[in-house]
Amino acid sequence: MAVPLLVAALLALSGCAASTGPDVITVSAAQYAEAFDLSAEVARRRGLIPDYRDRRTGVLETHPAIAGSLFEPWNRLTLSIEQAAESTFRFQRRRARFEFIPAEMMPSETTADRRDVLPLELTEIDLTQIEEGDLELRVWVYVEESSRPDLRRDSWSRRLTTRSPIVRSDPDDASTQQAWIPVARDRILERHLLGEVQRRLTSGNVGNDVDEDAG
Repeated sequence: MAVPLLVAALLALSGCAASTGPDVITVSAAQYAEAFDLSAEVARRRGLIPDYRDRRTGVLETHPAIAGSLFEPWNRLTLSIEQAAESTFRFQRRRARFEFIPAEMMPSETTADRRDVLPLELTEIDLTQIEEGDLELRVWVYVEESSRPDLRRDSWSRRLTTRSPIVRSDPDDASTQQAWIPVARDRILERHLLGEVQRRLTSGNVGNDVDEDAG
């Protein structure tokens, strides 16, 4: 009993520490390069390795990372006991997307003409060339769950789970193989990542292990 109780205590403490944070943070144009680097570093330290990075459009996405179970309190993606319990019984992973956007570009309720649903006439903005004004940073963390069409779960016990053979005319048909399906957003982790970027940006603490990217 000691180990499960210790795991629960560790997860509860980490969840309390990460449960608060902003939904959006504002940075000045002069801070953009620093904030972009900090976003990559904060994600990496949480176990989400940066993948796609485009400084011009202000988008940073990470590789997916497997979520931790109750028996993995060291997993940096596990921020609450509820998340750990769910990941114990479901094979899940998480991926994050950071997005910077000029504050004045946010949609307004007073917009008169809403006919242009797709702003095709707008020119692409290069955020690296903006010298004045504010940018808003938001984070989306997507929870994805592993799905196998041939898996038949039992309602009583995981030990009774079986597999049903699927006859395929095409051996390379991906529809009958393992797939990752988006099931939710991890808003706790979103707030945690934003809060950490904000904290380090305010304190001027930029790490030395930020990878250089071509964007």
